[in-house]
This record gives sequence, C-alpha cells and structure tokens, in this order.
Amino acid sequence: MILEMEASVSVFDKLRYRNQFVLGPHFIEKLVSWNCTHLTGSIVLSSHPELNVHRNIYRNKSLTLIGCMLDPYDPAANDSDILSEMMQNFESFDSLFKYTHRLGGRWIVVAKNGNEIRLFNDPAGLRQVFYSDVGLTGELWCASQPGMIADILSLDMSVEGIDYINSYEFQNNPEYHWPGTSTPFKEIIHLLPNHFLHLSTGMCERFWPNCFFQEMSLDTAIQKCSALFQGVIRSASNRFELALGVTAGLDCRVVLAASKGIKNIFSYMTVRQIGMRNDHADVMIPSVMLAQNDLRHDLVESSLVIDKEHFKIFQGNTAVPHSVYASDTYAINDYYAKKYGKRFVVLTGSAAEIGRCSHRSDLKKPLGERIYAEDLASLERMGKSRYVLDSFDKWLRGAENIYNYDVLDLHEWEQGHGNWLAMCQLEFDIAWKDLITPYNCRELLETMLSVDKKYRKAPDYLLYKAIIYNLWPELLNVPVNPHKDYAISRRKKSAGIRKYMGIIPSPIKKSLKNIQRLFL
Repeated sequence: MILEMEASVSVFDKLRYRNQFVLGPHFIEKLVSWNCTHLTGSIVLSSHPELNVHRNIYRNKSLTLIGCMLDPYDPAANDSDILSEMMQNFESFDSLFKYTHRLGGRWIVVAKNGNEIRLFNDPAGLRQVFYSDVGLTGELWCASQPGMIADILSLDMSVEGIDYINSYEFQNNPEYHWPGTSTPFKEIIHLLPNHFLHLSTGMCERFWPNCFFQEMSLDTAIQKCSALFQGVIRSASNRFELALGVTAGLDCRVVLAASKGIKNIFSYMTVRQIGMRNDHADVMIPSVMLAQNDLRHDLVESSLVIDKEHFKIFQGNTAVPHSVYASDTYAINDYYAKKYGKRFVVLTGSAAEIGRCSHRSDLKKPLGERIYAEDLASLERMGKSRYVLDSFDKWLRGAENIYNYDVLDLHEWEQGHGNWLAMCQLEFDIAWKDLITPYNCRELLETMLSVDKKYRKAPDYLLYKAIIYNLWPELLNVPVNPHKDYAISRRKKSAGIRKYMGIIPSPIKKSLKNIQRLFL
C-alpha cells in the first residue's frame, strides 16, 4: 500500500508525497502530519505540509489556491494579493478563467460560486489533477497522482493499463506517458490542461480555446513575450530563492535572457546525467556562457549509486514512476543539502515546445489536412494498440472546432506537457522546493501561438532567438545545441565540443542577420 502510517518525521519522511494533495469527502487520517482544509461540508482538502494552500472567502463565493501563482503585471503581489484581485473579478466562472490568463506559476484553483464549485489548474496542467469516475466509484476523489486515489478506493490496475505498461513501446521509452486522459486505472481520469472539473457532478468540460486568435506581428510578439517572461521571473524572485537550470539548449536560454536584470541573485545549475561526457555540450556550453558573465555555476553530477531510502520513496511517490529520473533527483537533493543546506525553487525552460510547431514538422502534414489517432500515436511513439488509439480518438473528438488553433499545437500542449511534463515535475518535487516554468502563462503561450509558424519552427526558431536578442543579445555569441547541428561533420563532433566554444554556427549567424534587421 502507498499510504503507509507516518511515524517520526525524518528527512526522508518529508520527501514522501512531497507537494501532493488529496481532495475528497473526508481527511486522510493516515497522513497525520498533513494539513486539513474544509472547502465545503462534503469536500475536504488533505495537503502535504510544504504545499502552499491559500483561501479567500467573500459572501457565497470562495477561492482556494493550491500551489503558487505569479503575476507578471504586478511582480510584488503575493498569493493573498492575487486571490483578492481574483475575487474582485469573480463575477462569473468565465470572468474568473479570463483573469487567470495573465498568471504564471504552478497551481490549482477550487472556485465556489453559490452551489456551484469548479476545479481547474495552471495553463499546462503542471500542478496536475487526477480524479475518480463517479459512475464507477460512487465518490469523487481528486489527487496529485492516480496512486493516491487507487489506495484510498482499493483499486487495481486495469488489464488494458497493464498491457500498455508491458508493451514494447512503453518499455523502450524511458520518458513514457499515458495517452489522452487515461491512467493505469480504468476508474481514474486525468484532468488535462484547458479543462475544468465540476466537483458537484464529477463531469469535465473544456473552457479553452474559447475564441479565434488574431495573428500577431513578430515585432509585437517579441516585445510582449519579453515583458511577460521578465515579469514572471521577477515575481518568482520576489518570493523564492531561485536556481535556474541551464543547458546548451534554446528554451532555457530565453529564460536566462529574461533574468538579466536580476542575474546575480540566482544559482545556476546543470545536471550532468548518467552517461554524459565531461565535454558534452550540455555541460560545457553552460559553463562557458556563465563564466563569460561572471555567474556562479553549480554542476550536479548524477550517479547510479543513490541512497536506498531515497529510491524507495521516489518509487512510491507515484503510481508508475520514471525510474530513469531517480538518480537525478537524488543528486540534486544531495548536492544542495551539502552545499547550501536548503532547497531552492528551480526555473526551467520547459513548455517552450508548445510554440515550436515540432509536431507539424515531424508529421509532415499540411495545415488543414485531417489528423487521426494513428498520427498522434505515431508522434508519441506509443504503438497502435486499441487502447492507445481509442484514447487519442476520444481526445480528438473533444478538440474538434477549436477555432483557428492548430490541433497539433494543442496536442503538444495538452499531451506532451499536460501528461509527460506534469508527471515529471511531480517526480522532481522530491528534489526541489518547487518548479516554476516561465512559459507556463496562458497569455504568453497564446501570444507565441499567434505568431506566423515560419517564425516559430525549425531550424531557425526566430521568435525565440529574437526574444534573446531583445533581452540579452550577448547570449547568442555562444552556440545553441551545437551537438545537434547536423552541419557539423561526424569527425568534428567526435573531436569534442571545445573547438566550437567561441564560434557561432552558421544557422545562428543567418538567424542573427534576420534578427538584426528587426532591431537595428
């Protein structure tokens, strides 16, 4: 059983189900150190003691925040300030949803208006929610991951779920995730991003997209995205001690560029994963780039040798954990405990893929041509079992008539991030105080998707590079992912990345010329 009786609170006890919650008809008595919050007479929140919970009640309305919200337009605002303004804008559920478009962070909101109560989460669903199918269980339970609900209701994994776990595709993909809203349990459903849950009925509805988007010029989008990135990061810096994850990639470099004005308050961190050479670009590029700007760099070296108790808790914190991440979480925990004696909130470049048209490029289907469940299964490398295809077909039916948004952009948003990334972040809660993804702001993502695809897609990713150029142009003097630059010969690659440290690869030079025409 996952929900074991808690004894003395040791260091490892604090990591058990860290930052998780359960919402249901009663408090979970076995979790004796957890906090209990009565939202209504029949809805009770059980929350890990380190998980932030904030409430605002006014007459027949209430707002309950689980997690952290960030306001890029008012970086000094804390959770209480944001909830107060949300309450002022809570004329209807539609007005409430609209207000949250501006907000970043990683959060869940439970909103009550009279007798109606709804639950929804942050744009990419990174503070994730799973819920029971009341038609099969009779009771509505919600939780951070399906294993908690399965333990409460004594549920077994479904035959279909076990078959999928045992499939070739699942076993050969260390970063596996589940198709559509499915979970290992037929009685438990995943609440995907852009949907809300009626807590009175257990029914789910899509609330976004809710209108056509207007195409935005590249120059306008650059300025708006730059301001939103800076606002979210400054808001986080006012609340937390921050570490910024840095690799050789483009996505985290955008985040780094947006932090320039407060760059000296960060800890900059790179994880050298198992099997990664010392001269790997994801190790060398951050080291050189940060040294050039006199910034402190923490290199965390992952190892196969990890504490048994840490591994046990990591494996027990979710229903079907990604064991490949256990070593990284232990290395981060161990490094920061020994060097700093405390936890940091980490900023990541995750969710940038939502705006990069990668699925459209990979599938090679022109815009307007119908997308099928088989297409999505192929993109996600999930095989063609009936279980997988039915899950994607159900999602596609729910994504029909989504105004002028590309269904593949929405798929990347809700499946790649709402499923895979959200679970990964939950698993990494064992290592960090919290994880903040500056891209996880609906207004920011809407802005990026409103830009012509030619500025967002490979190989140049002009929108992303233009944001960097606008905020901290010198960061483009260091190569972006040179180990993935196919213009570099195999012989040169094998010689090591050191040769290319001061050289801008030709694709970036070409991009810089285009960017310079915008700003000079």
